[in-house]
Amino acid sequence: MFPIGIMDSGVGGLSVVKKLREHFPNESYIFVADEAHCPYGIRPTEQIYQFTRQIAHYLIDQYRIKLFIIACNTATAASLPRLQEELSIPVIGMIDAGAFLAAKTTKTQNIGVIATKRTVHSKKYCQAIHHYLPHANVQQQEASSFVTLIENNEMNTALATEEVKKVLTPLLKANIDTLVLGCTHFPLMATTIAKQAPSVHIIDPADQVVCQVRPLVKAQPAKTGDLLLLTTASAKHFQSIAQTFLDDTTLTIQQIDIEGSYENKYAFKLSN
Repeated sequence: MFPIGIMDSGVGGLSVVKKLREHFPNESYIFVADEAHCPYGIRPTEQIYQFTRQIAHYLIDQYRIKLFIIACNTATAASLPRLQEELSIPVIGMIDAGAFLAAKTTKTQNIGVIATKRTVHSKKYCQAIHHYLPHANVQQQEASSFVTLIENNEMNTALATEEVKKVLTPLLKANIDTLVLGCTHFPLMATTIAKQAPSVHIIDPADQVVCQVRPLVKAQPAKTGDLLLLTTASAKHFQSIAQTFLDDTTLTIQQIDIEGSYENKYAFKLSN
């Protein structure tokens, strides 16, 4: 059984892994956290595409994945159409999934999006939401600080609460009734976010990704699939967060050097 490949710039993509495992427990998954280059949100678009492409080819060559999920909104904005054309396997991103759910959920057409700087500036969420709901009032707010808090395993601290308040204040003043978590890191802070916006519908794009994956997988024998977690940075740091979030103390994380193996093979220079 060929596995499903998933990537993110850091630990945030674990929110997608968790949801997929809940719905498709018999599938096997390989997740790459590109923490050596995290955060993606401050990097040029072409470089983000190169990082994402490199990881995709690594997973295809090394593990023969049958499906590639870009569990990163920033990487989705930078890479999705090009990789869908280039790769021979299905490629799924996050932005259209979140936009579809937001348009389906809102009652007032006042929709908020919190995301990293790169995703906000790309305006991809605005475009995608307007595709489904042309007259929607979309308010975006940068929340890159959330990524740092989560990568440092500080999502349940007083500092996290203060940052959430600061980010949500202008959106709540705009009377949004629906909020898209436009970064896969953010569901790891969903409880804190929901406490500050109790009357707002919180949208996790991973819920729609599950719907997109369903027709691409076949029923499997009743057994639990494997999960392999890979990181391009410190395995020890990543392991503590992964074990806490996935509620599994048996997880093993491997550190890998994709760049060293694949820079020449795919003929582009990746730099810090």
